[in-house]
Amino acid sequence: MEERQHKTDMVQTYKILHGFDKTLPLFQMMLAGDRTTRLAADPLSLRVPFARLDIRKNFYRVRAAAAWNEIPAEIKNTRTPSNFKSLYRDHRRSALDGALQ
Repeated sequence: MEERQHKTDMVQTYKILHGFDKTLPLFQMMLAGDRTTRLAADPLSLRVPFARLDIRKNFYRVRAAAAWNEIPAEIKNTRTPSNFKSLYRDHRRSALDGALQ
């Protein structure tokens, strides 16, 4: 169940950032001065909102931004949601398989 929620969060984040889903701006892009790691060097990296309370850490904006920044740039930059879904599924499987070994 958690894996399905995670995948749905990432697909929805992709759709919002690439304009496939017209919603109010939920995320802030990371600025050049904010980038402190190689993961944050991607232009599609998101600023993770500060969450002091545990309940706030489970809000969509916070959990999605943190997980989105861990996705490789070539997956984030795909042209269609269906391509993103298949590439992300393969990436996630390889990450989970590597963690189990």
